[in-house]
Amino acid sequence: VAKVPLEVFMLNNTANIKDLDRPLAGTKLLICNPATGTTVGGTTSDPQLVALQRFQAFVDTRNTITDWTAPTTLAHSADASSAYCKWRGIDCVTNAMSHQKLVQWLTVAQGNGFEGLVGILPTVDVLKAMPGLEGITISQNKGIGGTIPSQWSQLKGLNEMQIGGN
Repeated sequence: VAKVPLEVFMLNNTANIKDLDRPLAGTKLLICNPATGTTVGGTTSDPQLVALQRFQAFVDTRNTITDWTAPTTLAHSADASSAYCKWRGIDCVTNAMSHQKLVQWLTVAQGNGFEGLVGILPTVDVLKAMPGLEGITISQNKGIGGTIPSQWSQLKGLNEMQIGGN
């Protein structure tokens, strides 16, 4: 079995593990090797999907965002990218050369249906996994705290940030 950090294991299985006190017998879990981006079964995982799940884990520690889940049959298939591009608060573009869908903008704001979030701003490695990211809005959620990580300056494609009222 692949050596998977506990954080990655938990993020990959957020939809299946809601109650940590409930026995896991019979629960289908995804085990992924983060170094290769492949599951133990050999299917390729989508780094943007993993990044979005990690982003959610940072800004939504209470799991109030319930519609950011890929169906378990799609979680690591080619169809997953089109699934998360339809999620609330996520705008995607299609790369003209590769025809790959890229997350272009993230909006997690109270006026956009994201109320009562509690967490912190994500680390740069989470955002780097979304190479098409041009803008991010995290606003009007008093439960999100911290400072803008200085490493965000490494995100050369990030042109606009709207972060306020947190």
